[in-house]
Amino acid sequence: MMGNKNNQKYYLEITKPPGKPYKENHVGRFLWAPKSPKYWNGREGKIGLLKIGDIVLHNVRGEIVGYSKVAEKPQIVSQEEIIDIFRKVGIWTKSYKKFAERWFNKSEDGRFYLVKLRDFELLPHKVNYTKLKHLPRPTYIQGIYLLEIDPRVLEELGIMFKEDVQISRITTSLSNICSVLDFKQLLILYGPPGTGKTWLALRYVRDATGEDVPGNKWEFITFHQSYSYEEFIEGFRSRTENGQITYVIEEGILKKLTLRAILEAIKDKGLLTEDEIRELEDYLRNDSTDYSRYSKLKQKLWNALLSLSKEERKELFKDAPTFYLIIDEINRGNISRIFGELITLLEKDKRLGQENEVIVTLPYSREPFGVPPNLYIIGTMNTADRSIALIDIALRRRFAFIEVEPEPEKLKGTIIEGIDLGKLLESLNKKIEALKDRDHRIGHSYFLNISTREELHRVWYQEIIPLLQEYFYNDWESLKFILGDFIEEEKVKTPFGERSTYRIKHLEGEDFVNALKRIAEGE
Repeated sequence: MMGNKNNQKYYLEITKPPGKPYKENHVGRFLWAPKSPKYWNGREGKIGLLKIGDIVLHNVRGEIVGYSKVAEKPQIVSQEEIIDIFRKVGIWTKSYKKFAERWFNKSEDGRFYLVKLRDFELLPHKVNYTKLKHLPRPTYIQGIYLLEIDPRVLEELGIMFKEDVQISRITTSLSNICSVLDFKQLLILYGPPGTGKTWLALRYVRDATGEDVPGNKWEFITFHQSYSYEEFIEGFRSRTENGQITYVIEEGILKKLTLRAILEAIKDKGLLTEDEIRELEDYLRNDSTDYSRYSKLKQKLWNALLSLSKEERKELFKDAPTFYLIIDEINRGNISRIFGELITLLEKDKRLGQENEVIVTLPYSREPFGVPPNLYIIGTMNTADRSIALIDIALRRRFAFIEVEPEPEKLKGTIIEGIDLGKLLESLNKKIEALKDRDHRIGHSYFLNISTREELHRVWYQEIIPLLQEYFYNDWESLKFILGDFIEEEKVKTPFGERSTYRIKHLEGEDFVNALKRIAEGE
């Protein structure tokens, strides 16, 4: 079991929401309670005691359904903000409104405590509360929402963090991302195809923001060879109005997300009115048709920011909500063409309010522009497409890197008709690394969620073999070494002597199974 490092504590959430939200988006994503001393550190709740990294078990109608970790320290939010969160995670239904209204009436001043959670894991089986001897008696917990519990409950539930490879690897990866982003704010996850880089980035951002879909506190894009500065930052776009073609400056995804992050940080700070902030947010989510009004509001925003001292700007972004941009396949884009001069502004010490703050004038709109410290960027990079040694030097200097490697141990215990998928992947990757390099290994995700020979047959012939053919294009000797019986060789007499021709051999039934077994055993 995980030790109690850094005074990590364990808590139990006790809730009876309508429906089955632990299978949806509520339980394990956040905790909330009316603003009142009895929920902050009273008998009914201990929200005020929660620290980042603490473990929370979730008791839904008398059954422990899963567990999660505290992602951020408790904060106080308005009723409107709580309802907005409910809408974003898709639980603001008629039945949940009724449930929530009972709690709304218990708040002292119409505000609420909110704690964001991460790394939610459903238990393999729900466990009846009364079966766990290290939890308080059911009569004791009546009327309680959150209480501290004995860590030995985890042993009873069989949550053996260090022994459970899959959970510990995921938790470690997410923790690494968190610590690196805090230090650098710019991160690239790199590794061979199929290692879960994009999945890991999406999971981290969804857990960090509590939002399952992009459009508010996070965005997702994919770079490609023709992606440009005009799409990423800003550029001229044509519009047709009343039969007339006009050209306006349209903002790209980074500029829009930057402005959203700034607006979130200045709320309740008096720089703009609530109506002006709401109007700007509407313009950013729905491309503005009133370009003149939108420009004036942006000018007012930047004038207000620039009227502050650097120290005041730094204080402005302290504890501001975080925003994220995920850039998939970041190495496939032309970095100089996409980022232009703004790549310098992404550095941590060059951001708004920081030691070496840089604010520039954009070339198209002539507007001021700076990157706020509450915006984080996570890129993913497929090393089979392009080695990390060859990526743009501007990225290498400014981004931190975390390697996401193939993990055959995630396939541990997955055996299909005698074929050990973990051993199969390990054997393939040893041969690939020996013949080519480690950047072209195969990730474990290709073999996840396979349970039948038919599924394995489909993945093998439609995904694994085509990938290897791409890696070893027209190099049939190497393919034969890796794939063994799946490569058929035929000798052909030519005017220049005997030559070999090769083709992929389609095996079925026992022949298919035995051929894979031989590869898994390293033959």
